[in-house]
Amino acid sequence: MNTIKRANHQINNDNTIMGRNRALFDKEEYALRNTYKRDDDIDEDNERSTGSNDMAELIGLLQSKTKRRSLSKLNKFEREQGARLEKTKEMIDGESGIITIWVNEMKEITSNVKRKIDNRLEREKEYIKKLRLDLENYQIMTAKTLDNLAKLHTQSQKLGRNLDNNLKQLYAVDEAELNEALEQFIKQQNHVHKKLLHTNKKDHDMTALKKQLSGC
Repeated sequence: MNTIKRANHQINNDNTIMGRNRALFDKEEYALRNTYKRDDDIDEDNERSTGSNDMAELIGLLQSKTKRRSLSKLNKFEREQGARLEKTKEMIDGESGIITIWVNEMKEITSNVKRKIDNRLEREKEYIKKLRLDLENYQIMTAKTLDNLAKLHTQSQKLGRNLDNNLKQLYAVDEAELNEALEQFIKQQNHVHKKLLHTNKKDHDMTALKKQLSGC
Protein backbone atom coordinates (compact mmCIF):
# COMPACT_ATOMS: atom_id res chain seq x y z
CA MET A 1 0.00 0.00 0.00
CA ASN A 2 2.86 2.43 0.80
CA THR A 3 4.52 1.64 -2.58
CA ILE A 4 1.30 2.40 -4.43
CA LYS A 5 0.87 5.66 -2.56
CA ARG A 6 4.46 6.68 -3.33
CA ALA A 7 4.03 5.81 -7.03
CA ASN A 8 0.79 7.78 -7.29
CA HIS A 9 2.37 10.70 -5.44
CA GLN A 10 5.36 10.68 -7.82
CA ILE A 11 3.09 10.58 -10.85
CA ASN A 12 1.05 13.49 -9.50
CA ASN A 13 4.25 15.48 -8.90
CA ASP A 14 5.45 14.78 -12.45
CA ASN A 15 2.12 15.84 -13.87
CA THR A 16 2.19 19.03 -11.81
CA ILE A 17 5.72 19.93 -12.97
CA MET A 18 4.93 19.16 -16.59
CA GLY A 19 1.73 21.16 -16.34
CA ARG A 20 3.64 24.15 -14.94
CA ASN A 21 6.31 23.92 -17.65
CA ARG A 22 3.68 23.63 -20.32
CA ALA A 23 1.89 26.69 -18.90
CA LEU A 24 5.09 28.72 -18.88
CA PHE A 25 5.89 27.63 -22.41
CA ASP A 26 2.43 28.56 -23.62
CA LYS A 27 2.39 31.95 -21.91
CA GLU A 28 5.89 33.22 -22.57
CA GLU A 29 8.13 31.54 -25.11
CA TYR A 30 5.52 30.21 -27.41
CA ALA A 31 3.59 33.50 -27.31
CA LEU A 32 6.81 35.48 -27.97
CA ARG A 33 7.93 33.31 -30.82
CA ASN A 34 4.49 33.28 -32.28
CA THR A 35 4.85 37.01 -32.96
CA TYR A 36 7.86 36.45 -35.21
CA LYS A 37 7.11 32.91 -36.30
CA ARG A 38 7.88 31.51 -39.64
CA ASP A 39 6.70 28.45 -41.46
CA ASP A 40 9.49 26.41 -39.94
CA ASP A 41 8.57 27.73 -36.53
CA ILE A 42 4.97 26.80 -37.10
CA ASP A 43 6.00 23.28 -38.02
CA GLU A 44 8.26 23.12 -34.99
CA ASP A 45 5.42 24.34 -32.78
CA ASN A 46 3.13 21.72 -34.21
CA GLU A 47 5.74 19.05 -33.56
CA ARG A 48 6.19 20.28 -29.99
CA SER A 49 2.45 20.31 -29.47
CA THR A 50 2.24 16.77 -30.82
CA GLY A 51 5.18 15.69 -28.62
CA SER A 52 3.54 17.21 -25.57
CA ASN A 53 0.33 15.39 -26.34
CA ASP A 54 2.25 12.16 -26.83
CA MET A 55 4.08 12.70 -23.56
CA ALA A 56 0.83 13.41 -21.75
CA GLU A 57 -0.72 10.33 -23.33
CA LEU A 58 2.35 8.29 -22.41
CA ILE A 59 2.22 9.57 -18.86
CA GLY A 60 -1.49 8.77 -18.70
CA LEU A 61 -0.85 5.28 -20.01
CA LEU A 62 2.00 4.84 -17.56
CA GLN A 63 -0.16 6.11 -14.74
CA SER A 64 -3.03 3.83 -15.77
CA LYS A 65 -0.67 0.86 -16.15
CA THR A 66 0.98 1.63 -12.83
CA LYS A 67 -2.42 1.93 -11.20
CA ARG A 68 -3.58 -1.36 -12.72
CA ARG A 69 -0.35 -3.05 -11.70
CA SER A 70 -0.66 -1.60 -8.22
CA LEU A 71 -4.27 -2.76 -8.00
CA SER A 72 -3.24 -6.17 -9.31
CA LYS A 73 -0.47 -6.43 -6.72
CA LEU A 74 -2.88 -5.23 -4.05
CA ASN A 75 -5.47 -7.80 -5.06
CA LYS A 76 -2.79 -10.50 -5.19
CA PHE A 77 -1.54 -9.45 -1.77
CA GLU A 78 -5.07 -9.48 -0.39
CA ARG A 79 -5.69 -12.94 -1.88
CA GLU A 80 -2.42 -14.25 -0.47
CA GLN A 81 -3.15 -12.72 2.91
CA GLY A 82 -6.64 -14.18 2.82
CA ALA A 83 -5.23 -17.59 1.92
CA ARG A 84 -2.64 -17.33 4.70
CA LEU A 85 -5.33 -16.23 7.14
CA GLU A 86 -7.60 -19.09 6.09
CA LYS A 87 -4.71 -21.55 6.35
CA THR A 88 -3.80 -20.19 9.78
CA LYS A 89 -7.42 -20.41 10.85
CA GLU A 90 -7.57 -23.98 9.55
CA MET A 91 -4.36 -24.82 11.43
CA ILE A 92 -5.87 -23.42 14.62
CA ASP A 93 -9.60 -24.17 14.45
CA GLY A 94 -9.85 -26.85 11.72
CA GLU A 95 -10.37 -30.58 12.13
CA SER A 96 -6.59 -31.07 12.22
CA GLY A 97 -5.92 -27.71 13.89
CA ILE A 98 -3.93 -27.15 17.04
CA ILE A 99 -6.94 -26.22 19.17
CA THR A 100 -9.00 -29.13 17.83
CA ILE A 101 -6.15 -31.57 18.49
CA TRP A 102 -5.65 -30.13 21.96
CA VAL A 103 -9.37 -30.32 22.71
CA ASN A 104 -9.52 -33.92 21.47
CA GLU A 105 -6.45 -34.83 23.55
CA MET A 106 -7.99 -33.21 26.62
CA LYS A 107 -11.24 -35.10 25.97
CA GLU A 108 -9.33 -38.37 25.63
CA ILE A 109 -7.32 -37.71 28.80
CA THR A 110 -10.49 -36.75 30.68
CA SER A 111 -12.24 -39.87 29.38
CA ASN A 112 -9.32 -42.09 30.43
CA VAL A 113 -9.18 -40.51 33.89
CA LYS A 114 -12.96 -40.86 34.29
CA ARG A 115 -12.81 -44.49 33.16
CA LYS A 116 -10.00 -45.26 35.63
CA ILE A 117 -11.88 -43.50 38.45
CA ASP A 118 -15.08 -45.41 37.58
CA ASN A 119 -13.17 -48.71 37.51
CA ARG A 120 -11.54 -47.92 40.84
CA LEU A 121 -14.87 -46.94 42.39
CA GLU A 122 -16.41 -50.13 41.04
CA ARG A 123 -13.57 -52.23 42.51
CA GLU A 124 -13.89 -50.42 45.84
CA LYS A 125 -17.64 -50.96 45.75
CA GLU A 126 -17.16 -54.70 45.17
CA TYR A 127 -14.47 -54.83 47.86
CA ILE A 128 -16.71 -53.05 50.38
CA LYS A 129 -19.57 -55.39 49.45
CA LYS A 130 -17.32 -58.42 50.03
CA LEU A 131 -16.05 -56.99 53.33
CA ARG A 132 -19.61 -56.36 54.47
CA LEU A 133 -20.60 -59.92 53.56
CA ASP A 134 -17.53 -61.32 55.35
CA LEU A 135 -18.36 -59.21 58.40
CA GLU A 136 -21.93 -60.49 58.42
CA ASN A 137 -20.68 -64.08 58.15
CA TYR A 138 -18.18 -63.44 60.93
CA GLN A 139 -20.89 -62.02 63.16
CA ILE A 140 -23.12 -65.02 62.43
CA MET A 141 -20.28 -67.47 63.13
CA THR A 142 -19.35 -65.58 66.29
CA ALA A 143 -22.94 -65.66 67.51
CA LYS A 144 -23.17 -69.38 66.74
CA THR A 145 -19.83 -70.02 68.43
CA LEU A 146 -20.86 -68.10 71.54
CA ASP A 147 -24.15 -69.95 71.60
CA ASN A 148 -22.35 -73.28 71.21
CA LEU A 149 -19.88 -72.30 73.93
CA ALA A 150 -22.76 -71.46 76.24
CA LYS A 151 -24.37 -74.81 75.46
CA LEU A 152 -21.04 -76.60 75.95
CA HIS A 153 -20.54 -74.81 79.24
CA THR A 154 -24.01 -75.84 80.38
CA GLN A 155 -23.44 -79.40 79.25
CA SER A 156 -20.00 -79.42 80.89
CA GLN A 157 -21.46 -78.25 84.17
CA LYS A 158 -24.19 -80.87 83.88
CA LEU A 159 -21.65 -83.59 83.08
CA GLY A 160 -19.50 -82.42 85.99
CA ARG A 161 -22.42 -82.65 88.37
CA ASN A 162 -23.38 -86.05 87.00
CA LEU A 163 -19.80 -87.28 87.29
CA ASP A 164 -19.55 -86.01 90.84
CA ASN A 165 -22.81 -87.69 91.77
CA ASN A 166 -21.74 -90.91 90.10
CA LEU A 167 -18.40 -90.85 91.91
CA LYS A 168 -20.15 -90.24 95.19
CA GLN A 169 -22.51 -93.12 94.50
CA LEU A 170 -19.57 -95.28 93.46
CA TYR A 171 -17.67 -94.48 96.61
CA ALA A 172 -20.76 -95.14 98.70
CA VAL A 173 -21.37 -98.51 97.00
CA ASP A 174 -17.71 -99.53 97.28
CA GLU A 175 -17.60 -98.58 100.93
CA ALA A 176 -20.74 -100.57 101.71
CA GLU A 177 -19.52 -103.56 99.75
CA LEU A 178 -16.13 -103.30 101.39
CA ASN A 179 -17.64 -103.16 104.85
CA GLU A 180 -19.86 -106.08 104.04
CA ALA A 181 -16.94 -108.09 102.68
CA LEU A 182 -14.88 -107.21 105.71
CA GLU A 183 -17.63 -108.37 108.03
CA GLN A 184 -17.93 -111.62 106.09
CA PHE A 185 -14.18 -112.09 106.30
CA ILE A 186 -14.18 -111.48 110.01
CA LYS A 187 -17.07 -113.89 110.47
CA GLN A 188 -15.32 -116.54 108.43
CA GLN A 189 -12.10 -115.95 110.32
CA ASN A 190 -13.88 -116.30 113.65
CA HIS A 191 -15.59 -119.43 112.43
CA VAL A 192 -12.28 -120.94 111.34
CA HIS A 193 -10.67 -119.93 114.59
CA LYS A 194 -13.45 -121.58 116.54
CA LYS A 195 -13.03 -124.74 114.50
CA LEU A 196 -9.32 -124.69 115.17
CA LEU A 197 -9.90 -124.25 118.86
CA HIS A 198 -12.40 -127.07 118.89
CA THR A 199 -10.02 -129.30 116.98
CA ASN A 200 -7.15 -128.47 119.30
CA LYS A 201 -9.34 -129.26 122.25
CA LYS A 202 -10.23 -132.63 120.80
CA ASP A 203 -6.58 -133.33 120.12
CA HIS A 204 -5.71 -132.38 123.68
CA ASP A 205 -8.41 -134.59 125.03
CA MET A 206 -7.19 -137.49 122.90
CA THR A 207 -3.63 -137.00 124.08
CA ALA A 208 -4.74 -137.01 127.68
CA LEU A 209 -6.76 -140.07 127.07
CA LYS A 210 -3.80 -141.84 125.51
CA LYS A 211 -1.63 -140.91 128.48
CA GLN A 212 -4.19 -142.28 130.84
CA LEU A 213 -4.47 -145.49 128.94
CA SER A 214 -0.71 -145.83 128.80
CA GLY A 215 -0.41 -145.41 132.58
CA CYS A 216 -2.77 -148.12 133.26
